[in-house]
Amino acid sequence: MTAPNNHWLLARPSIDAVTAQRLAAELFGIDGAVTELGSQQDRNFRIAGEDAAMLLKFDHPDAPVERRLLQRLVIDALTEAGVQTPRLLQAVATGPEMATAPVRLAAESAAVASGHAEHTDDSTVAVTTAVTADGLTVAVRGFAWIEGEALESEPRTSGARAEQLGRIAGRTVAALAGNAECEAPARPVSSALNAAANAAATAAAPSQWELGNALTVIEELAHYLPANKREICLAAARVAAAEVTAVEAELPTQVIHGDITTDNVMRAADGGLWVIDLGDAGLSWRIAELAVTAADVLGRTGSLAHAGRAVRGFADEMRRAGTPLSGAECHALWPLIVLRGATLAVSGWSQLDIDPGNDYARERMDHEWRVFAEATAIDPAVAEAQMRLAAGLSHRAGLSYAPLVTGATVAEVLAAPAGLAVPGAPAVLDLGIDSEWLDRGAWLESGIEARLAATLLAGASSVARGSAKLEAVTPAADAAAVATLANGAAPANSATPKAVVARFGEARLSRVPARIGAADAEPRARCIELWAHPGTEIRAPFAGELTVLPGSGALDDADLELIDAGVVLRMAGVAPTAAPGRVRAGDVVGLVGESSIRIMRRIERSPDAAASGPAAPEAAPFAPFDAEYESDDALDPSPICGWEITSVADPEFERLTEQDRRNHALGGAAERFYTDPPRIERGWRSLLVETRGRAYLDMVNNVTAIGHSHPVLADRVGRQLHLLNTNSRFLYRAYADFTEKLLAHVANPELDVVIPVNSGSEAVDLAIRMARVATGRAGIVAAREGYHGWTMASDAVTTSAFDNPGAAGSRPDWVHIVDAPNSYRGPHRGTAAGPAYVADFAAKLAELEAVGTPAAGFVCEPVIGNAGGIIPPAGYLPAVYDAIRAHGGLAIADEVQVGYGRLGHAYFGHEMLGARADIITVAKAAGNAYPVGAVITSRAVVDALAREGMFFSSAGGAPASAIAATAVIDVIDAEDLQGNALRVGAHLRERLIELAARHDLIGTVHGTGLYQGIELVQDRVTLEPARAAAEWVCERMLHYGVIVQPASERQNVLKVKPPMTLSIDEADDFIAALDTVLTEVAEVTEVAEVTEVAEVTEVAG
Repeated sequence: MTAPNNHWLLARPSIDAVTAQRLAAELFGIDGAVTELGSQQDRNFRIAGEDAAMLLKFDHPDAPVERRLLQRLVIDALTEAGVQTPRLLQAVATGPEMATAPVRLAAESAAVASGHAEHTDDSTVAVTTAVTADGLTVAVRGFAWIEGEALESEPRTSGARAEQLGRIAGRTVAALAGNAECEAPARPVSSALNAAANAAATAAAPSQWELGNALTVIEELAHYLPANKREICLAAARVAAAEVTAVEAELPTQVIHGDITTDNVMRAADGGLWVIDLGDAGLSWRIAELAVTAADVLGRTGSLAHAGRAVRGFADEMRRAGTPLSGAECHALWPLIVLRGATLAVSGWSQLDIDPGNDYARERMDHEWRVFAEATAIDPAVAEAQMRLAAGLSHRAGLSYAPLVTGATVAEVLAAPAGLAVPGAPAVLDLGIDSEWLDRGAWLESGIEARLAATLLAGASSVARGSAKLEAVTPAADAAAVATLANGAAPANSATPKAVVARFGEARLSRVPARIGAADAEPRARCIELWAHPGTEIRAPFAGELTVLPGSGALDDADLELIDAGVVLRMAGVAPTAAPGRVRAGDVVGLVGESSIRIMRRIERSPDAAASGPAAPEAAPFAPFDAEYESDDALDPSPICGWEITSVADPEFERLTEQDRRNHALGGAAERFYTDPPRIERGWRSLLVETRGRAYLDMVNNVTAIGHSHPVLADRVGRQLHLLNTNSRFLYRAYADFTEKLLAHVANPELDVVIPVNSGSEAVDLAIRMARVATGRAGIVAAREGYHGWTMASDAVTTSAFDNPGAAGSRPDWVHIVDAPNSYRGPHRGTAAGPAYVADFAAKLAELEAVGTPAAGFVCEPVIGNAGGIIPPAGYLPAVYDAIRAHGGLAIADEVQVGYGRLGHAYFGHEMLGARADIITVAKAAGNAYPVGAVITSRAVVDALAREGMFFSSAGGAPASAIAATAVIDVIDAEDLQGNALRVGAHLRERLIELAARHDLIGTVHGTGLYQGIELVQDRVTLEPARAAAEWVCERMLHYGVIVQPASERQNVLKVKPPMTLSIDEADDFIAALDTVLTEVAEVTEVAEVTEVAEVTEVAG
C-alpha cells in the first residue's frame, strides 16, 4: 500500500516523570504519584492522585493532529457501540483538544521554555503541547484511568479468553464500520471515519503497523535482525505477501483499531473488558484486525486451536453484523499473521537499536519472535483449513460433508408425513448440567448414559417425567429439504432414530461425582459419542487418507483416522470395512459394534503426515472440569461430520460472558460471592454444580433448608402453577394449609396468626410496625452485630458494621442499641457475661423510660447469625424478653436465618434458649429460596394492626408461595431434617474442635446444629481478627470444592450453615478440605501475604 520510506524508526520523546507529574497537575488538575508505562514510540504515564487517576500520553513529535482527530472519532464510535474504551479528559485550561473534520492547524507559536505547556488554537482545533528536553514539540493528552490489568498479565491465555479477544476485535470492526456494510476497498464504510483516516494518512508518514505496509517494513528493517533470523524472516514474509496480494482485491477495507491484543485489552476491577491504545487506528483490511489478535494469541499459547478460538469469536460477530467472513479473507488470514510476526520481530530489534533504554521493547522481544516462529512452523494449507473451520466454513472451499452416519435421504424426507420427525435422523442426547433427563438425582445413577441412549434408540420421544426434547439432527446436505418440517420434539409416533449422539464439549452431569474429594473425575467431553444399532454403517464425511489403528475396545474394533489438509477425524471403536488408503466422501469405512463409538478431531501440522508415518496417539476422550474446551489434539468434530448439530459452547467462555452480563445488570451495589465465581446452574441436596462439570459442597446456603432441587417442592409448585397463582385476597385452600402446619411447630399457643410476606426484610419491617401499633410507641431496641434486612425499618435496626457500614451516621433516633450478648469477644466475657448483659439491657430500658420514650419492642436474632452463629449466654434471652414485656414492649424473634429446625435442638432458636416471643419472623428456609416469608404473632397484635389499616402483600401468601411453604415443612418433618441437623451438627462441631486443637488460627467455634461459625484470629489472647486469612481460606476452599463465606462485622468468621440435608460423609469432606487449607495458611510467614493466593500455592481452575 505504500512505497519504501525511512520513517519507520521513531524513538520515544524525551519526557521524564517530573515533567509528566507537573503537566498532569497544570493541565488536568490531577496531582499524584507517577508510574511510567511501556510504549514503543510514545510516552505514557499513570498519574495516581488521592481522588482520581489518569493516563497522561505524550505523542511522538511526528504524529500529526489529524491522527489524534481520528482517534477521537474512533473513541466516539466505539463508545456509541458499547465497546468500552477510556474517554479523553478535558484539559482544565482549554476547550476540547480537537473538533470535527476538516482540521485546520494554526501556525506554531514561538519557542517556549523546555517542559512548559502551551495551547495553540484556531476555529476548529485546540492542541495541548509540551516541549521535550531535546526541544521537540509534542502533543499531550489525558485519558480516564481504568483500574485493572491488561490481559497479558494473566498467567496464561485460555481458549475462552482467546474467543473473547476475537469477539472484541469483531465488535470493534463492526462499530468502526458504522451501519454500512463492509464491502470492497473502493467503497467507504463510514464517511466520517474514512475522511479522518485519509487525512491522517496524508499528513503522517505511513504506519509500520498497517499490514499493507508489512513487506516494505520488513525488507527495510530486516538488517537489524541477527543474521540467523534475517533470511528466514525475509523469505517467509515474501511468500506470505504474495498470498495476500493474490486476493487483495477481494478484501474489505475500513478503519480498524489495528492492535487488539492482550496488551491493549484490560480487565477492569468489575471484570469488564476495555479496549485501550488507539495509536495504530487507521485504514486497513478488515481481516487485518483479526490477524493481529490471532497472532498475539498464537504467540502466547503456541496453539492453533486457541488461534482458531479468536477466529471463531471474530467470525461470530461478523455474522451478527450481517457481514460474514469470506473465503478470500480466510485465505489471507494466515499470511497476514506471518507478516504480523515478522513486522513485530524487525520492529523490536530496530527499536532497541535507536532507543536502547526502551525496556518495554526489550521485554517483548521473545514474545514477538515467538509469534513469527509459531506462525511459520505450521504448514499454510493446514493453518488455512483450521481457520476456515473456525470461521464456520468447510476446511476446503466448495466442500460439502457427507453424513458420517446416514440418516434419511432427501426422498425419505419429502415422503415423511407433515409433523413427523425425519425418518432415521440421529437424536441428540443431552447430558449437560441443566439436562432435564438427569433431574431428580438421575445423574448419579450408574450406567445412566447408556440406558438413556438405548431408550432413544428404541424409539421413545421422552424419558420419564420432565425429560428434554429430542433434538432432530439432519444431514447438512438435506437441510434445505427438511426446512419446512415442524420444529420441536419428535412426537411419540415418530420414526426411530438410527443413531444417538452426545455432543463434543459438553460438561456431562452424568460424569460429575457427588463427593468433592473424588479423584480423576473427567466430565468434559472432548469427543462426540455415538450410539447406534450394531451393523450401522459409518461413512467418510470427506475425501482423504484412511488409516486403520488397533482399537482399545472389542477385539474386532479399530480406530479409524481420516486426514485431509491436516484435518484429522478419528473414529474410535469401529469395525473397519475399508482398507487403508484413499477414500471418497460417502464411502463406507466401518460398522458400529456393540459399544458406542467416539468421534474426535485433531490437527496434524503437516498435511502429508498420514503418508509419512504413524498417527499421533489418541487424546483422552474426556477431561477434567477445568480442562481446555479445545486443544490441538482435541477439537470439535461437529462441523465435519455432515450433521447440523448445534455445538455446545465452551462453558468457560459462557461463564465469563454471564459474569459480564451480571455485573452490567446489577451494578456495583449488589453483593455476590467470589471475585471470579463459578457459574452455578444446578443444585442437588447439599451440592451445587457448576457448568464446567464440578460439584461443590454448599456450606453457606441456609436459604435452601431442605436441599437444592427437592422433587417434592418442585412438583407441588409446578402443579400449582398449572392451576392458579394469584394474590392472597382470593379464597383458596393453600394458605390455610400452610399456616396450620407452621403454627403446629410454634410452642407458644398464644401465637395463632400468620401474616404472609415476600421476604425476611419485609417480615421484620412488618414486625416493627406491629410492635409500634400494638404498644402506641415508636422506639425499638436492637442488639449490635445484627442483620435484619434492607427495607427502611429493617435496615435501621441492622447494626452490623459490615452489612450497614453507614448505620452510625444514618440511624434514626427511634432505634436504641444494646451490646450483642457475645461472651467470646464482647464487653462481658466468661461465665458472668449473661447477667452483665441482662443488667445492661435493663439499664437501657430504664434510661428510655426516664426520658419518656419507652420502647415498643426489642428485635434480635435468637442466635446472632451474621455475627457467625453467636449463642447468647444461658438465661440471657428469656430475661431480656421478660424485661421488655415488663416495660410494656414486645419481644420480636428474628428467626429468618436460624429457624425451621436448623439449630437441631428446637424448631426455633428462641425456643431452644427457653424464651417466649411475642412476634416471630420467618423467611429464607420457609420457601427454600422461593419468595416466602411470614410474621407469626397473636390475634391481639394483628387486631391492633387492622385498626390502623388492612395489610396486603401482592405475592405474599399467593397459592404457589403457600404450596412451597407447606412443602418445606412437610419435607423437614418427613425426612427428619431437624434431627439430621442435630446429629450432623454435633459431629461437625466435634471435628471442628479437633481442628482447633491443631490450628491456632481457629479462635473458637460458635453455634450449634447446622448453624455454626468458625472464628479465625491472629492471636488467641488479643483476639485480633484474621480477616485476610478468612478471605483467603474461602477462596482456597472453593479450589477444593467447598463453598464457604466469611461473616461478622470483622469478616473473620467462616459461616457454616449448609442445607439441612448435609450428611456425615459430607461433613467429613468439609473438615478434610478445611484442614488442608488451614495447613497451607500456616505455611505463610506473614498473614498479610495470604491475600494473594498465588503466593502460597498454585491454584488450578
